[in-house]
Amino acid sequence: RYFTYNGWFYCTKELSTSRDCRRHLDIIINNILQDSSATLKLQEQSCNVDIVIFYSYSQGGPTISPSQMLPLANANIDVWWDLYKEEEDI
Repeated sequence: RYFTYNGWFYCTKELSTSRDCRRHLDIIINNILQDSSATLKLQEQSCNVDIVIFYSYSQGGPTISPSQMLPLANANIDVWWDLYKEEEDI
């Protein structure tokens, strides 16, 4: 069977001990998105380029700063969160 889908995955889990997703976005923005021509070439070839953030929470939610929104918007990259609710200690 031939599949026309593939993917490349970049994980920041081992690159930061922070549980703040903004720190992990900073790693991607400061490393991968410094040269937006790479993501542009992928998009020109009809590849989807997006960022998925695994987010486990007990209360509150993820945050993204305006300084992070700009380079992501300029690179035409969607960001979405894969949310998992943690059990709360009572």
